[in-house]
Amino acid sequence: MPENLKNVLLIMSSNGYLVPPSKDPARAELWNETWKRIDRFLPNLRADLALEEEEPAKVEEPPKSAGLPPAVEVSAEGEKEKVEEGA
Repeated sequence: MPENLKNVLLIMSSNGYLVPPSKDPARAELWNETWKRIDRFLPNLRADLALEEEEPAKVEEPPKSAGLPPAVEVSAEGEKEKVEEGA
């Protein structure tokens, strides 16, 4: 029984029906009601399926003055010009 239920939930998830409210707020009721019932008799199933994947951590860009040399543009005449930050 648990294996069949797991398969149904995975199919629903892969087709976009059973998704966490953070990904599709319109499906929040289905998500909450489904897990309210399943958690009663298979409390570990949600963790086993890992349908609530965390968003990958965003990599912050270093500040523009993080030890990098100033940007330089080369004009048409071949002369180097310093580019001001924010320009």
